[in-house]
Amino acid sequence: MSGNKCQYLNCGKSKKMFPNLKMYRFPKDDRKEIWIIHSGNTSLFSVDPDKLHNRYICQEHFPPESFVQNFTQNRLIDTAIPYNYQSKTQPSISSDINQNDESQHEYNIMSTKTKTYTCSKPDMVELVSPSPSSTFSTPQKIKITNIIDMPSPNLKRKSDLIEIDTPRKIKLKQKLKLKNKLIHNKITQISKLKKRVNTFKTHNNVKNSINMYKFPSINSKAMVTMQLKDRSHPWSLNEKKLALNLYYKSPTAYKFLRSQKVNLPGPSTIRRWIGQSKFLPGFSKLFFSHIQKKFESSDYKEKACTVCFDEMYIKEFIEYSKEFDFIEGFEDLGHYGRTNKSANCVLVFMARGIYSTLKFPIAYFLAHSGVNKTILKNLIIDVLQKLFEVGLCPKIIVCDQGTNNQSTLKSLNISEDNPFFFINNNKIFSLFDVPHLLKSIRNNLINACYIKDNKIISFDDIKKTYELDKQNHKSKSLVKITDAHIYPNSFHKMRVKLAVQLLSNSMAAAIRTCMQTGQLQNNTSSNTADFIEFINHLFDCLNSKSLYSHNPYLYSLTDLGTVKNFLIEASQYFTNLQKLKKGKLSQPPCFKGFTQTINGVLQFFEAEKSNDIVFLMTNRLNQDVLENLFSIFRQNGGYNKNPTARTIRTSIRSNCIFSLCTSKATNCEETQEDNNPVIIDPVGSLNK
Repeated sequence: MSGNKCQYLNCGKSKKMFPNLKMYRFPKDDRKEIWIIHSGNTSLFSVDPDKLHNRYICQEHFPPESFVQNFTQNRLIDTAIPYNYQSKTQPSISSDINQNDESQHEYNIMSTKTKTYTCSKPDMVELVSPSPSSTFSTPQKIKITNIIDMPSPNLKRKSDLIEIDTPRKIKLKQKLKLKNKLIHNKITQISKLKKRVNTFKTHNNVKNSINMYKFPSINSKAMVTMQLKDRSHPWSLNEKKLALNLYYKSPTAYKFLRSQKVNLPGPSTIRRWIGQSKFLPGFSKLFFSHIQKKFESSDYKEKACTVCFDEMYIKEFIEYSKEFDFIEGFEDLGHYGRTNKSANCVLVFMARGIYSTLKFPIAYFLAHSGVNKTILKNLIIDVLQKLFEVGLCPKIIVCDQGTNNQSTLKSLNISEDNPFFFINNNKIFSLFDVPHLLKSIRNNLINACYIKDNKIISFDDIKKTYELDKQNHKSKSLVKITDAHIYPNSFHKMRVKLAVQLLSNSMAAAIRTCMQTGQLQNNTSSNTADFIEFINHLFDCLNSKSLYSHNPYLYSLTDLGTVKNFLIEASQYFTNLQKLKKGKLSQPPCFKGFTQTINGVLQFFEAEKSNDIVFLMTNRLNQDVLENLFSIFRQNGGYNKNPTARTIRTSIRSNCIFSLCTSKATNCEETQEDNNPVIIDPVGSLNK
């Protein structure tokens, strides 16, 4: 700043340039005007008097007699005045004053012990020094114009000099620039290190105080230490456990705490911890440990579950996994080993809550042409034992009526009258999937007849009723029935929706209407209508989704009501029902499957009364969630009809981390467990 430099005209020296140079402030008394005039810097007249005191003149502009003796020119006397700027380059001021015209305007400055000045006219200053000790012995008159027009010294300024950059100077300037930049970077680095040191000292003090305090539990200490964390410090093991327990207990409460600025790991961080497992074929220890943490404080109703298992065909495709450094696509049965056969199907085990919204994949295995019945039996036992170890309560296993599954259940000594087996003194019931049984009933009826108590049930009655209703252009009873229901191809036969709509109460009512109008005169029409009505009521009873409904057959299973009495009667219905085809009588597996499922549901409900269970929603005793999971596999990455082993692994991983999302491309109806924790929509009652 200019205030720190010498104010003597054309001097500009400062302490920074010359450290040993002595600088003297402008006085506060009336000598300041004389200092301004002698310095030749008339612009100082416009400076505020208080600010003028902070301006300096260096020691080079004072005569020797202006300093106090014995102070080696360090201290000025009280009447010290600097050299006159004009006297250095021109004759004395007094010689100029005598030549001035007295008619010009002048200023009179009267000097006594305390010097004052009087202004008569603004063009002239008159200096008066009556005291003999004064610096001036006689009055002096000075023209302001002469002071302003003083000649400048012959000294050249640095700006007037033309500097020539030689190659050496250019190199030195570049080096100087690099060194200055390096110094700046080092200063910044030092500043950051100082801040880190201060932060470390503060953190250390807080950490020591926390370690000295006795917390009531490990979780309470972890909660305190979590509030002192920042993003640069990783979470400790105790903090991870506490965060996972809080998140599993209530994700909503966890999000509320985070919204209140409580320092907790984000949901994405928790999902990353869960997803650290490899999710290879077999059982994942890390994933089962997360299941144990989630349900360690849950009650029985939250832990009770069914175990569904089913197979799905996949694409035979061998590919290298860079992540795990091995080749995927071979038959892999987990702890039972791998083979050199390429895998073309996947066996998936999935858990679903009976009284809660619990649902997640447990494990999967890659097989070639299905899993052997002996290995499948061992896998079922292993899955159930694993679930018991982590604190869950598996009560039922559910599967379809594949030949391999039937052989496995027989090896577990499961029968129609005793649909259960034991694992470590725990009673496990075995049921077949009701939608699969209903499809089998419809498919067997298409190409044959049923006989019960010498009464014939024929599919021809259904065809004739459909044709009559189709010819009626004014009003139709079978609005939803199409040719796909009556003449199904191989894909239509796999759809539950078509089977349920065909064997519905609407079809039974349409057949009876045609009988009364005389349009349908077959002897078997009444038997067919009764059979369809029975199957409709049976499916409703095994597909209840709420405690009460407008349809009494859709009530939950209780001790009182229509459902239990109907199921008891239905358990004996299939014993004398037979299939007649080409003159031969037989009993398809779906008849025995219905009997076993009905007995299993009734016996399970009786056993659950000891756990204070009053009603049972039978809709939860099927494998719809597993069918929905398969639909997710098939649409991973778009339309993926035949997923590979790698896509199965990634889909299982994402479904273990996130909740199950249903798809519109399933062959069963979506569940509403994500929106409603109690009521679940039926799988097969689509548009009945």
